[in-house]
Amino acid sequence: MSWLVARKRRKKVVSYEYRWKERGIEKSKSTGTKDKSIALKIKKKWDAALTIYGPGVLDEKQKPVDISITAQIEQFLKEKRVEIKGGTVRRYEYHARYLQDFFKVRHIKFFDELSAALMREYKTERLEAGRSQKTVFEELAFFRSLIRRLIEEETIEKDPVRAWPKLQKRIPAKPETLGYYNAEEIGRILDYFKDKEIYDFMLAAFLTGARLGELKNLRVWDIDMTAGIIRFTNEKTVSSYGNVHKFLPIHQDLLPVLVKRTKNALPAAWLFPEVRAKHDSWPRVQLGYACRNLGIQYKRFHGTRHSFGTLMLETGATITEISHALGHTNLTTTQRYSHMRPVRPEKLNQLKVIRLNDPGRDEKTG
Repeated sequence: MSWLVARKRRKKVVSYEYRWKERGIEKSKSTGTKDKSIALKIKKKWDAALTIYGPGVLDEKQKPVDISITAQIEQFLKEKRVEIKGGTVRRYEYHARYLQDFFKVRHIKFFDELSAALMREYKTERLEAGRSQKTVFEELAFFRSLIRRLIEEETIEKDPVRAWPKLQKRIPAKPETLGYYNAEEIGRILDYFKDKEIYDFMLAAFLTGARLGELKNLRVWDIDMTAGIIRFTNEKTVSSYGNVHKFLPIHQDLLPVLVKRTKNALPAAWLFPEVRAKHDSWPRVQLGYACRNLGIQYKRFHGTRHSFGTLMLETGATITEISHALGHTNLTTTQRYSHMRPVRPEKLNQLKVIRLNDPGRDEKTG
């Protein structure tokens, strides 16, 4: 049970006080506002806090739970900083900054003040500012995931935005960010790097399909020559203890490289120390130079991962096997990494149909 009491000075309201009973004892706390509409919203939030967190949450000695938009975004980011890698956290921080600035200008403080019209306004403003559809989509997805979490935790009752803005899918402005390198292009790229410091690393990228960070973080103890297995620490799709690591058989063309690099090396030594000694984007820059000099369409370093999935599919591997090799937990994700080539004429010509009006049909069938 809770209620508001107006604190007055010479018949003028100076603030509203929130009062509630805890174990039969009446307690009070100032809302810090003389605006009754705001005080009612604060009352609603503190009522929810008492229901969720129990007695003591609003005591002066204990900092009350702040369930405003800004506070919940900060709490969300705080938790993500220990759950996901730094690059993703920085991207989330950018999303949060633009959202918080937008709400601050419009004096929006609590979730129940949100609406579909407000979020459409956010979308329009960001697009007019020159942000891409992809960026705006990610910002809205970030905020929506926070709201869904709060609903699951029963911090808020329901999504206040009944219809979230929809963004049209479109081809990115830079087509080189899509696709995979075919077998002929891979051969040319590896020949280009043959006598260069990065050759071993690029060979490993094409023959394992590992992410850039997963390759850089390989240590000697991750290579099991006896079992013929490489152990990777899964960087992105970890959902349980069971898929923290993924295991991949060593490709026969990669074996000499691994033998050379693990021989007489300490177990904790980095497998590719020369790459770790460079700046973070060094492999990407080197691959970009190679593609430019060879006249090959650059498809990002991540294209090596797409190449692995696609070429594995062409060898006859099942989608489940490819998913396991890439460390995915969802087959739908794997399908995006397995680019299907257009049907080849020789394959199409293998298709046979029976034509009822074929003049030679009777002769063929006897």
